[in-house]
Amino acid sequence: MDENRIVPFPDEGVEFIFPANLSDVGVIKRKLVKHKGVGSFKPKRHIVRVLLYSIENQEELTMFGAGFEIKVKFTTADLRAQDPDDDVALRMIDLGYYEEKKGDYIWVSCRDHHEYTQEPIKDPRLQGQWVGYAIVKIKEWPDPEMGWGP
Repeated sequence: MDENRIVPFPDEGVEFIFPANLSDVGVIKRKLVKHKGVGSFKPKRHIVRVLLYSIENQEELTMFGAGFEIKVKFTTADLRAQDPDDDVALRMIDLGYYEEKKGDYIWVSCRDHHEYTQEPIKDPRLQGQWVGYAIVKIKEWPDPEMGWGP
């Protein structure tokens, strides 16, 4: 039976979930670059920076056919940081990443450019620290060293 392969980064609250047809994809955690923001966007929390590569030939990968998922845990503080006056229970986290364009970085919102969902955390052991998951389906990785953050 084909099963998903999960590459976890527990300290960051991130999981990369690869279907069986992407068994050759490796993930290397890179040094996190904390950008100060782009235009009016200022990141609230930097999460993780990774390099995706082919285990077989060690080449960086950017295209993934049907895609894989990235599951990012978020906190109430992540939600409040977006708009302290808004109702936290109704809010969607603005998960995204930086992409280099012509020597500068732009912020790319996952809700605008990828399949994106959120779900609450149902495991009572995690509920004090984390309140939900942002789940993004990635088919193309434009910059192999993207940095993620809400």
